[in-house]
Amino acid sequence: MLRIISIIIIASILMISSAYAHTDLQAEDITVSIGWVDEPPLVNEFNHVYFKFTKNDKPFVIEPTDLQITLRYGGITKELELKPLDKLGEYGAEIIPTRTGSYSVILKGSIDGKPIDAIFPIEDVEDKSRLNFPETTSSQEVEMITSQLQSSLNQLQLNIDQAVRKTEESNKIAQDTLAALNTMQSDFDRVYNFGILGISLGAAGVIMGVISLIKRQKEY
Repeated sequence: MLRIISIIIIASILMISSAYAHTDLQAEDITVSIGWVDEPPLVNEFNHVYFKFTKNDKPFVIEPTDLQITLRYGGITKELELKPLDKLGEYGAEIIPTRTGSYSVILKGSIDGKPIDAIFPIEDVEDKSRLNFPETTSSQEVEMITSQLQSSLNQLQLNIDQAVRKTEESNKIAQDTLAALNTMQSDFDRVYNFGILGISLGAAGVIMGVISLIKRQKEY
């Protein structure tokens, strides 16, 4: 218990430091150096949280599963997987930091049988624009332009869909109107034919009546 308390106290003292590329944590005869593999760490760039273990100033090999590594940003945490790097006693946990600012590492478990429970800071993640040369459009501006373009494309697609829908409705109305006109024309033709037939029959009746009347007058 005293070991855990002493380690926590050491970690707390280390947190007071404002400049830390790699932070050293002493657990009796074992020194743990923690930071980033690629420094300075840049936002949205692949990196590793770096761990180097030494015992009596010599590289010390640990069992990664004995330690639980958690990266914390504000109130957000993420568990990391510790893997050996190329050099003896050095390990890394893959991560892509997506925000600038301060990160800290929570280290729990045991090292060489010694319990450890500590929280300590690592170097701040920086914006890539500080190192850009020549200067380029910032990611925020790109995101804003992309968002505006996407919004314009969405609106254009909506307008196209509405235009297509209105065109289809207009075509349907025109087809229905044409069909109705064809029906009316057909009805008109039938009425016209019946009218002509009626007039013809009427005229024939009148002619027959006139002929009959003439015959009667001749008989008398």
